[in-house]
Amino acid sequence: NIAFLKGPDVYSSNERFTAYRDVMDENGLPLPDYLITKNILQKNEAYGETKKLLSRHKNITAIVGNNDYTTLGAIKAIKDMGLGIPEDISVVGYDDIDITELLDTPLTTVHYPKFTCGQKATQMIIDMLNEEKSESRKIVLKTNLIKRGSCGPAKSKTTKAS
Repeated sequence: NIAFLKGPDVYSSNERFTAYRDVMDENGLPLPDYLITKNILQKNEAYGETKKLLSRHKNITAIVGNNDYTTLGAIKAIKDMGLGIPEDISVVGYDDIDITELLDTPLTTVHYPKFTCGQKATQMIIDMLNEEKSESRKIVLKTNLIKRGSCGPAKSKTTKAS
């Protein structure tokens, strides 16, 4: 019962959601609509949506955030509801922003090379300006999971989803 805080309808957010959906499917995990939030961009939105989600569905064992910033809102909501991380709910973010390792419970997150991303994007812009005709290109940068304290084995949740 892994929920996903989906970001706005932009390429990077959609790719992260596609990866989540594919992994859930590959592992034979159910994916009811209530596990997926929509268009969360700010941490206060993530806070409110997480509180609603966890109030309505007591069986959620983990939350994956579209990015670390919004995941911080989910963490605050979880703690404000008196739940423990990872004792009650595991949490994973994406971006590996500096503050994530300094949290009371350091955040497990996906790291991607931000500096290299900026370099590649800048080079693509320069290349496009120097060419008469530019072609769309897709560059894939290696990411890796940074395992920290915010994930653990799922507790048995006996309450059924509503």
